[in-house]
Amino acid sequence: MSNCNGGLYLLVLLFSGVRSKKLFSRAPSHLTNQVFLMLYGSFEAYIADLVLDGLTHQDTKDPYQEALYLMVLAKWRGKIDRIGQKLNVGLGKRRFVAKFRDMELEFLGEQFKDPLEFLERAGGLRHLLVHSSGRVDEAFASQYPKANMRAGDTISLPTDLPIALHLFLVHLSDLFDEIFAAKFGWDRTTIGPETLAGY
Repeated sequence: MSNCNGGLYLLVLLFSGVRSKKLFSRAPSHLTNQVFLMLYGSFEAYIADLVLDGLTHQDTKDPYQEALYLMVLAKWRGKIDRIGQKLNVGLGKRRFVAKFRDMELEFLGEQFKDPLEFLERAGGLRHLLVHSSGRVDEAFASQYPKANMRAGDTISLPTDLPIALHLFLVHLSDLFDEIFAAKFGWDRTTIGPETLAGY
């Protein structure tokens, strides 16, 4: 290898190292964002499954289409109202607020008493991460001033947000499970982590 080629090779290695360092410096943020998306998506899928099971139990003509209709094109309060009406299950606001009255609900520096509003905010964040290339828009920046994000910034979630969201969704999933099990006579069985595959 000539000195010229060796110098070029060294320059390419150096540039790759700088580029890799910059790329991997954002890895924790990317991971946090992906964990957030997975948690939120899993919860949405869980609710869709409950709705589908409930519709199937009621002998709905096309339960898949009906479940899809109930789950899309509405904010969470609208979804929950439509699901409650269609399946005749008690999904009133008081029930949700009572379940979370002793839990601190904070989302990017903003406090909430209404768990459905907290869920709606999580849905808005998911929308930006998926449909806006993970970039902050003006509305988001003004809605969460304590998050210190400006319009156009790449969304970089605090590492504790997925933990808080997970705790919230566990309690919310339990409430939905309790309500649907009571309505449709489904068994509720607690499964300990030690009984899962791989343990």
